Amino acid sequence: MKRDEVRLLARFALLAGAALCMVVTASCGGGNSNGAGGGAGTSSAGGTSGTGGASGAGAGGTGTGGDAGTSGSTGTGGGAGDAGTTGSAGTGGTSGGAGTSGSAGTSGGAGTSGSAGSAGSGGAGGAIPKSCQELYARGVRTDGQYQIDPDGPGGTPAFTTVCEMNTQDQIGWTLMAKVNTANVDMVDEPRPWFVSESHPERLMTRTFIDNQSPSSHGAYKFVPLLSASSIARFEIYAQLDVTQKASWYKVVASAASLQGWFTPNDATPSRVCTNLALTLNCSDGKIGPHSDEAVTFLDGMLLDPYGYTSGGSPIHMRLNDDAIPENSGVCSATLDRDSNKWKDSYNTHWGNGLLIWIN
Repeated sequence: MKRDEVRLLARFALLAGAALCMVVTASCGGGNSNGAGGGAGTSSAGGTSGTGGASGAGAGGTGTGGDAGTSGSTGTGGGAGDAGTTGSAGTGGTSGGAGTSGSAGTSGGAGTSGSAGSAGSGGAGGAIPKSCQELYARGVRTDGQYQIDPDGPGGTPAFTTVCEMNTQDQIGWTLMAKVNTANVDMVDEPRPWFVSESHPERLMTRTFIDNQSPSSHGAYKFVPLLSASSIARFEIYAQLDVTQKASWYKVVASAASLQGWFTPNDATPSRVCTNLALTLNCSDGKIGPHSDEAVTFLDGMLLDPYGYTSGGSPIHMRLNDDAIPENSGVCSATLDRDSNKWKDSYNTHWGNGLLIWIN
């Protein structure tokens, strides 16, 4: 047979076989095409989905899909779910109301003492007295610091000084000036120390401070107090023992004389005695430098009436502009006489202290 005829017969046989296979069976082994799909599965009792039919392995052409299975019944409920995560913190609550008051605490300890008050003015109505003598007349009898105003309101400001009410004479003495004790040379002791204000802060007490310059409120401040009966009291204190002292009372001749003390300007001699009544051991004199001496004398103020040998010389000072200014303080003029009965030893009889009061 011819080749073409052979090919035609073979294709025919092949088609016939395939048709026979599709009729007789669901699939044929050794086929290249997938078999037809299986029929639809039945619903499961538990509501699970039915599985599809098994794939055929036939050699025939692609099979048609099976019918869809019916829906399964509703399954039973699932178990309880796991616990949820912790929620975030809530917002803060509103503030609570005020608590009840606590019980009272225990008392505190006593406070420290306050600083000392300023010097009193004394007298009725608080008026500042002109002098310690006026304060005494108002009934004050206690020694101490007081404020005075010699020229009254509106003039020189009031100032504080020591008033002596009971220690001596009991009339009210006002401290004007002080020469400090000394035991060294060349303490600054200027000529106008008494006339001008000089270290008034050191006049808050009658205590001496060794080797310090003299102190004065200034003689001019006391001029408004002067009268025909004005008297000043001078007290010398021994350099080695300030409980040893001697006093003199001197009449204030005038305002000019007062403001000339310890300078060459004191031109008017006045009465000097050892008692307030001006009747004992009296003489007349000035307070200033002598032309024939190198010192400044306090005329009439000798220690002899008190039992000390002065050799006829009054007490004196050597101020900065005196011819020999080295020695400091006040000289007793006793040297070392009577086994140094008057107790000073700096340069044999120097370094004594002096207080000057006015009434």
